[in-house]
Amino acid sequence: MPQLTPPATFDVHFLLFAPGLNEAWFFRAARTYWITFRPVVYSMSVPDDLALVGYAVEKQKVVAVTLIMRRDTAFVVRSAFTSRYPDVFFDPLVYDAADDLALTLDGRARLGQRFGVPTPPPAIEPTRTPGPIMPSS
Repeated sequence: MPQLTPPATFDVHFLLFAPGLNEAWFFRAARTYWITFRPVVYSMSVPDDLALVGYAVEKQKVVAVTLIMRRDTAFVVRSAFTSRYPDVFFDPLVYDAADDLALTLDGRARLGQRFGVPTPPPAIEPTRTPGPIMPSS
């Protein structure tokens, strides 16, 4: 089962385009989102083209993936991803038109919500209490 809440901090965020989505989807729909959040972007050539995600996971990185799919490929692509990486935060977006996707991604960028919901704040580390100051001799 994929993580349901976004990680407070992560090492890498991928923005994947499922097979069948061409460069126009990126330039028309995801440009503002990319400028705002700078995820690593790549287009999958086949539904299980997840080598780059696998590399990050193998390096024990905290990984978040926003995966853009069309309705006709969503089931296969989603299944390929979730079966291989159940512990990776998964942010699925299913759209059949780049203009519709742009509304969602532009809204996320405008609100500063990388995953469509507020990202939890990072854990606050306790402050060290300084010891007494020793006079110099």
